[in-house]
Amino acid sequence: MNLGDRLLKIVDRINFWRAVRLVLVVDAVLVLVAATLARIVEPETFGSMRTALWWSVVTVGTVGYGDVVPHTTIGQIVGAATILFSLAFIPTVTSLVVAALVRRQQEQHSETTNASLAEVARRLAAIEAELSRRP
Repeated sequence: MNLGDRLLKIVDRINFWRAVRLVLVVDAVLVLVAATLARIVEPETFGSMRTALWWSVVTVGTVGYGDVVPHTTIGQIVGAATILFSLAFIPTVTSLVVAALVRRQQEQHSETTNASLAEVARRLAAIEAELSRRP
């Protein structure tokens, strides 16, 4: 089974609460990875994991208070990567989840519409049969 088939299988199982959990997990992982990297590359600036987490949340949220900022080149690279990932990756995941939910809703609507049309066609055929028997 290739990656596309696996993704379609996951998409078919998605519902609102799974979608919310997926987006939250992606956010949390991004925040934790960014905070851990910031703490590792600039232990002087990010003196505690709490400070690194604060910076990461503010950076991922693109608020950027500026109260804690990286000073070294590697720290700024971590910051830039965090910003770029939060601007690109999180909306992409969210968009894919929304697309999956909309697709599912459209499929359900299509099934309902097809069932209704089949019932109309059955009734029309019965009416036509009745009319053809009349003189």
